[in-house]
Amino acid sequence: MRELVEEVLVVKEETIERAVVALLEIEKTVAEGAGAAALAALLEYPERFAGKRVGLPITGGNIDSRVLASVLMRGLVRDARLVRLRITMPMSPAASPRSPR
Repeated sequence: MRELVEEVLVVKEETIERAVVALLEIEKTVAEGAGAAALAALLEYPERFAGKRVGLPITGGNIDSRVLASVLMRGLVRDARLVRLRITMPMSPAASPRSPR
């Protein structure tokens, strides 16, 4: 490997998740974490690739559907695109909008 590889970049797991979500939402391409690692490196180290033409190998669409759902949900939360509302209302006839007044 030392003869062929110039540099190895390490990326955070969160960045890999962001890459999986970006590939799915933007490119409509399903990739597992290892398959999205090249895009994760681009997202985590943009200054290293600025002004360069970069080719990214994207592989491994064999991601478990439950894992993918979890990654997508965390992506929605991280981007503040998922909101949870909790509404508490008293259970009485007077509180009902259909009750006569």
